[in-house]
Amino acid sequence: MGTSVQVTPLSGAYGEGPLCYLLAVDGFRFLLDCGWTDLCDPSHLQPLAKVAPTIDAVLLSHADTMHLGALPYAMKHLGLSAPVYATEPVFRLGILTLYDYFISRRQVSDFDLFTLDDIDAAFQNVVRLKYSQNHLLNDKGEGIVIAPHVAGHDLGGTVWKITKDGEDVVYAVDFNHRKERHLNGTALGSFVRPAVLITDAYNALNNHVYKRQQDQDFIDALVKVLTGGGSVLLPIDTAGRVLEILLILEQYWAQRHLIYPIYFLTNVSTSTVDYVKSFLEWMNDSISKSFEHTRDNAFLLKCVTQIINKDELEKLGDAPKVVLASMASLEVGFSHDIFVDMANEAKNLVLFTEKGQFGTLARMLQVDPPPKAVKVTMSKRIPLVGDELKAYEEEQERIKKEEALKASLNKEEEKKASLGSNAKASDPMVIDASTSRKPSNAGSKFGGNVDILIDGFVPPSSSVAPMFPFFENTSEWDDFGEVINPEDYLMKQEEMDNTLMPGAGDGMDSMLDEGSARLLLDSTPSKVISNEMTVQVKCSLAYMDFEGRSDGRSVKSVIAHVAPLKLVLVHGSAEATEHLKMHCSKNSDLHVYAPQIEETIDVTSDLCAYKVQLSEKLMSNVISKKLGEHEIAWVDAEVGKTDDKLTLLPPSSTPAAHKSVLVGDLKLADFKQFLANKGLRDFLQVEFAGGALRCGEYITLRKIGDAGQKGSTGSQQIVIEGPLCEDYYKIQRVRVGVDGKENKRIQSRAGLRLQGRGMSLACGLPLLECVYCLGCARWAWKRCLHSGDRDSATWGLASADDFAPVPRLCRLIMANYDHHPCHPLDARCVVRRRTYADTRGRVTPYLLYLDHPNSDIVLALRGLNLARETDYALLLDNRLGKRRFHGGYVHNGLLRAAAWVLDAECDLLRDLLADHPDYTLTFTGHSLGAGIAAMLTVVVLLNLDKLGTNLHRSRIRCYAMAPARCMSLNLAIRYADVINSVVLQDDFLPRTATPLEDIFKSILCLPCLLCIRCLRDTCIPEDAMLKDPRRLYAPGRIYHIVERKMFRCGRYPPVVKTAVPVDGRFEHIVLSCNATMDHAIIWIEREAQKALDLMLEKEKTMEVPSEQRMERNESLQREHVEEHKAALRRAVTLSVPDARSPSAYGTFGEQPERSESFPPVSAMARQRMSWNDLIERVFDRDESGHIVLRSSPSP
Repeated sequence: MGTSVQVTPLSGAYGEGPLCYLLAVDGFRFLLDCGWTDLCDPSHLQPLAKVAPTIDAVLLSHADTMHLGALPYAMKHLGLSAPVYATEPVFRLGILTLYDYFISRRQVSDFDLFTLDDIDAAFQNVVRLKYSQNHLLNDKGEGIVIAPHVAGHDLGGTVWKITKDGEDVVYAVDFNHRKERHLNGTALGSFVRPAVLITDAYNALNNHVYKRQQDQDFIDALVKVLTGGGSVLLPIDTAGRVLEILLILEQYWAQRHLIYPIYFLTNVSTSTVDYVKSFLEWMNDSISKSFEHTRDNAFLLKCVTQIINKDELEKLGDAPKVVLASMASLEVGFSHDIFVDMANEAKNLVLFTEKGQFGTLARMLQVDPPPKAVKVTMSKRIPLVGDELKAYEEEQERIKKEEALKASLNKEEEKKASLGSNAKASDPMVIDASTSRKPSNAGSKFGGNVDILIDGFVPPSSSVAPMFPFFENTSEWDDFGEVINPEDYLMKQEEMDNTLMPGAGDGMDSMLDEGSARLLLDSTPSKVISNEMTVQVKCSLAYMDFEGRSDGRSVKSVIAHVAPLKLVLVHGSAEATEHLKMHCSKNSDLHVYAPQIEETIDVTSDLCAYKVQLSEKLMSNVISKKLGEHEIAWVDAEVGKTDDKLTLLPPSSTPAAHKSVLVGDLKLADFKQFLANKGLRDFLQVEFAGGALRCGEYITLRKIGDAGQKGSTGSQQIVIEGPLCEDYYKIQRVRVGVDGKENKRIQSRAGLRLQGRGMSLACGLPLLECVYCLGCARWAWKRCLHSGDRDSATWGLASADDFAPVPRLCRLIMANYDHHPCHPLDARCVVRRRTYADTRGRVTPYLLYLDHPNSDIVLALRGLNLARETDYALLLDNRLGKRRFHGGYVHNGLLRAAAWVLDAECDLLRDLLADHPDYTLTFTGHSLGAGIAAMLTVVVLLNLDKLGTNLHRSRIRCYAMAPARCMSLNLAIRYADVINSVVLQDDFLPRTATPLEDIFKSILCLPCLLCIRCLRDTCIPEDAMLKDPRRLYAPGRIYHIVERKMFRCGRYPPVVKTAVPVDGRFEHIVLSCNATMDHAIIWIEREAQKALDLMLEKEKTMEVPSEQRMERNESLQREHVEEHKAALRRAVTLSVPDARSPSAYGTFGEQPERSESFPPVSAMARQRMSWNDLIERVFDRDESGHIVLRSSPSP
């Protein structure tokens, strides 16, 4: 049967109270967190008091009072005595949090719920674990494994995974999926299909703003108040989320060179920062790597001053400052007092970074609208003087006398009891068995101890015995000597660890600041005085969410990704809990539970698992085979019982033969080795080519199946492609394993079939040779006289303003290369640079660059790297005619790469666009990178909402340098207003419509390929090419740089021509010595710069006035729009598949996938329709009599 799992919320269910839950796994009872609010109301712990003595283990997830605040009280008053498990940061920072809270309470009240000693005792036996460390429980918890994982909420924050019999129970509350300045995102996304997931609904109704924008608003709000002469109070926790805020302030203060002082004020502020400096390995990767390379510790705070009392603040008076003070609830602590001081000034600001706890002053101030006045209690501890001091001393003296008298009476009673026990022994030589003690192990850890009686006396129980016992160490011995107990040495090791690492028992000496320790150790008699007062709230109040929790959208996404069998929702308002419960129930097949406080739910898995033992006799007959690091074997057995345990025994009858089973992923390399073992390689050449296995001259083996499902075996198989020949049947026999007779029948049928085919081929060979010769002659006549400048002979000239970005973007592309020759970039403007190691082969390296002089955000991708197999795999993953996208066909590999880039850089691009609302967003690339840039532009235009609400199509553009053909003709024309392709003279890649794998397979015989390809293109009519929806083209508007002409030697001053062609769109390969050289990015940059310089020089020579230049630019823009619309209309006229009429915005409207410019007609109807009928059906005449395309054609 499945592992029994029950969950009982003790607090924090259908509400935002402290977190405390009881989890029972096969009878072993876990206490998940032990939180308490800052109000410290013992009545809130009544559910915990009922079960505290029965708890077997406590798991702490975060180092704040909402997760561990009640731990000292529960251990002192409620009988909680179970071991506690936590990470090292939660252990250290949790103690500091409770110390700070206790001192804050002690300063304003006679707080007696727990003491510092109670805090030390509670953390004395904490077991500290590292992330992903599996810890096996013993005794009652045998078989249960617990492991902490990254939560991402605060330093050391934990997602607990509890495993029993292969079933996982995951406790994940307050997790954060986003990477922050000092923390990595949560590891919860790595879990798949746990049996139970316990998570919170705290943020189910909230959605975060963009982090960069939030940080900017946060700093702007502070600077605005400081420049106005005011001060800012940030109520914060002791050692949790305050660390992220400290780094934000430190970074922005250093960048902007701000001089306003920042104070971090808690009772343990210096200790907190000191401990955090030693926890770098628990932080994100960038902090760890920075410390490894430069020894730069992120928490060596230069702009933040740590203080432990208000004396430093009082010295500044009303000077502008930022104060981070505990506690966040404003109930007690420094934040409470500073709020009272600052609330009366309108120039000040109290900025809350987390939602206040219910019933606290902070929550009261966060309501909308905030109160204009609040009542607060001001308390202060002052020393006793005069009569009060005298009365206190007299009372203490009286107490001392009473304690001394009580001690003396107890001593007399013990003496009388001792004498009475001695009088009972009539004969001192007689040993009374009833009074003799059993051997005790208290004297030594090794062996047992035996009482030795001297002079016949039996050692009495009192301390006044006339004789004392002597303990003899009687150790056990065997043939090899004294028996050693390993546990004794393990205990010694633990003691050594405790001496080397200061723990909770070190108390105030290691945890508290000197001033705080002095305050607590001060024995001067004192009292607390309190008075209620009304505070007028004139200061500004603001709330910004820096709690570090995933928002509702992310929580839903994570739950859907993890896909637990059963989901338990806790810790959230009733509205948020019900919302998330309904969402998960509606959109998935999860079993969703949302229990009330003290309601026990059974979430036992429906799976059945049984433990069985393998008998020795059975294992002796098992034959294992090596598979990587493991061994596998078939086991045929019968289930029986031995000593009331299920046991697998050898079968009583002979089992049936086993079929072949594929274990792991199917690999062609293994099949190649299999063919070699069968001896086929002796007479058949087997090698890899284009992702397939070539066997001889004619046969190809391919693996087909769903590559996305790792480890999937059912849908994977090897397919044999090629003609029915001798090699085909040899490989088929090995693959399928047919018998000899069947082989002969197959061979005989194949021989007859091949013989018939040979006769037909022999008859048609002369005719084939004639056709081939005529085709070659026609091709030689047309192609040898064709040059690159003829492709753009009828195009118009490009303007300098339109072509100006090209050389600059070429230089940005070259910056991605390891050794680019010139034009170094401004490193301060490089926002992000991705290498092959970062992309893991999913896309070529790229960089994000802020081009401030041109108000441009540029994402530039490098071209194909001939030394990288991943680039070839990306380029060859074209799936011609199979990858349909947005009403057309696209290159599959380039589309996947573009989607990966957008997914990786979406947040950063969104923040950059929000920070620079006047900048344009430009995607550019070369060769392979140009195709990715073009597809990325299309994907972005279809997902504008992901990059911000104020992003318009006019802010996005793309320049593809020497692009590979990546989209069908309708898409290439549709996005011509955004995408621009740049082609240098005779470049071969934008003209190559053949499947790209054929180019690289024939790289050693490229002339043969070009000859065959050109011959094939010669025989295909151009209108057939245009009507082929699967044929791919270079995208968008084309800029053609022409520098050579037919029958002329050398290079001429380059001229740039541009158009949005429909037919004649670089359809013919140019047989030129420069076909590959013109593809190089360095030549494109040089010739583009030359062409731009000539354009600018020409404009300068003509001395065009600025007003005319502006009018000329506006007219060029109108011409481009009209040219684009004309291309769209021509595409419709030429019956380009999926072509549609332009919308009012100069591009295609968002229409259904199958909608056309005019309703589809059947093949017979098209044959009967005349040309005049078609014109009347598609076009109208305007007032001037011109033919225009009908916007909504008649049926």
